[in-house]
Amino acid sequence: MKSPALPQTILCVPGRWPTRGELVTAIASKSGGYLFAGMILMHIDTQDQFTLDVCGHDDRLRQAFSVAGRGRFTDSELANIEKHTFCLYLVGEGGSVRSAEKFMKAAKALLDCGGLGVKVESAGTAHSSSGWRDLCNDRSLVAMLNAFVIYVGGDGQFYSCGMHNLGLPDCAVEADVDPSVAAKLIHTFLLYLLAEKPTIKTGQTFSADADSARYRLTMEKCSQFPKDDPFHNPFGIWTMVPTR
Repeated sequence: MKSPALPQTILCVPGRWPTRGELVTAIASKSGGYLFAGMILMHIDTQDQFTLDVCGHDDRLRQAFSVAGRGRFTDSELANIEKHTFCLYLVGEGGSVRSAEKFMKAAKALLDCGGLGVKVESAGTAHSSSGWRDLCNDRSLVAMLNAFVIYVGGDGQFYSCGMHNLGLPDCAVEADVDPSVAAKLIHTFLLYLLAEKPTIKTGQTFSADADSARYRLTMEKCSQFPKDDPFHNPFGIWTMVPTR
């Protein structure tokens, strides 16, 4: 079976740099070893490279960060984002924990240069500057999930979005359960995928713990988003339904 093409990870970092030249200077002097030339952001020592697309002010950005942040931003932080002068899009090959770690470090470097927050465009979640720094400092698998994956849904279907940034399938729960129960189940399963790297086959079952309901697993193609959508997961999605 042919392996899926590696997806792109896309991070958005707005800032209030007066000019593009001052942005370039800030990266050279404050990023901890990155240089920006043309459209390439590169770390001098590791040679890690990303495309860095510099865009102008976007009137929709405050609302986008507010919605994706889900209460993570204060009013003053959102007001500051609203006043951004440039919006940086950090783009590169994702599809692994290692690549996700590189993106986390690069985005933190951009925060050190004056960035105001991080929005994961390839998942639909956003983090304040302090929140992203905390995730970077944590360096655990839980922090990786919290950085790159979001849990959404309702009316009997709940699913994750963003696991392709880490190189793994997403998960959907099809059941009439409380959203907190579905979120716990999905989070526990995705952490299991990350930590244990298990071999799972369609038809096997899973439960969040010994006292929780069991769900039957089916591997399916990602149908929530089209293939050209940054949210699309080429690794597929594990669908869970309660066992009878």
